[in-house]
Amino acid sequence: IKGGQEERVGFLRHLIDIIGDPRISNRIKGGQEVLKDLDTSFYDGVTYPEHWVETFKETSKVEDKKVIFEKMFKSLDNSERGLVLGTLM
Repeated sequence: IKGGQEERVGFLRHLIDIIGDPRISNRIKGGQEVLKDLDTSFYDGVTYPEHWVETFKETSKVEDKKVIFEKMFKSLDNSERGLVLGTLM
């Protein structure tokens, strides 16, 4: 999720709350590493409805974005969740 540094920190904290397992969340890197842009080439070939991205960008409240983020994360199967978390460890 691309956003400002404050938003990213908020999303990371929310992800840790969603995970609810300190054995996993304690392994997530912190600091500046989390705040840098991800290498988007990792997602080459991934398809998604373009209007989802536009809707997310147009949503201005961080709390609303957290709800969207949580629903998207929870919709992933365990292996896909592992891929998301792997980028943070």
